[in-house]
Amino acid sequence: MRMVIGITVDLRNYEAYFKKFDKKYKCRALEFHILERDLDKGFHTKIKKVKAFLQEKRIKYVSFHSPDRILQSVLYKEKSEHLEDDRKKLMLMMESLKKLADELKQEIILVVHQGIKLPAELIDSMTDEELDGLRNLLLKKAKEGYDWMMSYTSGSKLLPMLENSPPSCTADQKVHLIDLAFEDIEERIGRNGFVLDISHAAMCVEYYKQNKVKFAALESIRREHHGVPYSLSSLENYIKKSERNISWIHVSNINGIMGENEGLAIGIKDGLIDFKKLVSMIEAKVKNPVGVLEIVNSHKEYHLVDDSMKKLKEILIR
Repeated sequence: MRMVIGITVDLRNYEAYFKKFDKKYKCRALEFHILERDLDKGFHTKIKKVKAFLQEKRIKYVSFHSPDRILQSVLYKEKSEHLEDDRKKLMLMMESLKKLADELKQEIILVVHQGIKLPAELIDSMTDEELDGLRNLLLKKAKEGYDWMMSYTSGSKLLPMLENSPPSCTADQKVHLIDLAFEDIEERIGRNGFVLDISHAAMCVEYYKQNKVKFAALESIRREHHGVPYSLSSLENYIKKSERNISWIHVSNINGIMGENEGLAIGIKDGLIDFKKLVSMIEAKVKNPVGVLEIVNSHKEYHLVDDSMKKLKEILIR
């Protein structure tokens, strides 16, 4: 089935952004990135406005991306002066989005990261045994947090879905410890939906092709699986491993394995992803594939979306 491609927006720019790209590309899929500052007393009002917009434009495929730090704080019960405030913000977000989905009578995906980020300096100071033990502990806590989210939204049209993690994040010099390989996620979600971030998976795959840079979490995964896990042996194998779960896709390119190498436009000269091959495989393997472009700085540099859409349309029209 032909893959649907949409765009990512936020609660401040979605109307103008949609207007700019819909006429040319017919955007049937939108992902709203929720920022921490959005979760204030006016959040309900913002979501009511979004509801009217979605009804007017008849957007069929919708997701909201939750703020990573708040989720990490609450789901892992981090000891912090912000924990109680974070818990209130999380509940505000989930309750508002549950109400939105149920009033629209439309399934809405809540994209969540459980990959937990910790300072690279801390992780690099650990022994292999300490790191392996920490990963096992975090995977158990992640299961508890995921089960809670699924229980809280049970019976509603709001669908929490996990997204796979990249190795690192340039913005805060932190690294992810879990959910880099699909094997980390597979048992936790069973047959539930999953958000495939193509660039995150590709970065992890590319990591095992080199030996200049070391990421402790990916080395821990290599030890656990006595070699490279199946999902990270190639991008194609990642899709084969997760195809029955893929319900939403983040689409962007990479040109390396560091944080600054992800979220790049489709068609860049030094890009490492063969999108013609990849899209063909997704359309053959994934039921009703829906993706959104998630390109760094595209809220300022509109040509990044234009360039990427043109390249993808060439592939989809083939």
